[in-house]
Amino acid sequence: MFDNGFRLQAGPQLGFLVSSENINDLNPIELGISYGVSYVVPSTGFGIDLRYNIGLTNINKSGDLKSTNRGLQLGVFYIFGHNSKLVLK
Repeated sequence: MFDNGFRLQAGPQLGFLVSSENINDLNPIELGISYGVSYVVPSTGFGIDLRYNIGLTNINKSGDLKSTNRGLQLGVFYIFGHNSKLVLK
């Protein structure tokens, strides 16, 4: 987190198959990478973030076609116990 409220995000993401019409044709767990940016209003602890996820695991069990997940996420959040003075510089 920067002292102006902006944050950079990057890291692994684990996905779980919850439901599908063809559940036997798909892998139940997938690994991906996420990266994004967010902004926290320093005085309130409220923020928004934007992330992009890239799936690294082939979710297709049958056939030679490689299928991966990708997704764009927009979020709103609140940091409980936020202290505007605890910011990395």
